[in-house]
Amino acid sequence: MHKQRMALMLAAAAGIVASFLPWASVMGISVNGTAGAGWISLVLFAVIAIMSLLGNRTMALKGGLMIAAIIAAVLVIILGIWQIMDIKKEGGGFVEIGFGLYIVVAAGAGCLLLPFVIKGGESSNAA
Repeated sequence: MHKQRMALMLAAAAGIVASFLPWASVMGISVNGTAGAGWISLVLFAVIAIMSLLGNRTMALKGGLMIAAIIAAVLVIILGIWQIMDIKKEGGGFVEIGFGLYIVVAAGAGCLLLPFVIKGGESSNAA
């Protein structure tokens, strides 16, 4: 598998796990992402993971697969930032943002940047 695709898979896996982690806490009681919009981030990260598995896995992601992964990454970043802003606005200072939400945004940013940072032709590893 090409190193770009492997890196995308790892970032998407981190995002999938983060979708189940705490996104907010109120007086010590945590609320996981899957209690709300975390299901959307889970689906978007799954799309990214699937895109990295389709096509010739020894080559870097390109074309429609790359565009689909980038669109999903942008959407998950927007979702994460929107959730952070909403928690800050609606929480009235009583709600803290959970670490899972920050990981979702970071994993989304990784999925957005990795196709541009890790390029190249065919993988030197045997598949």
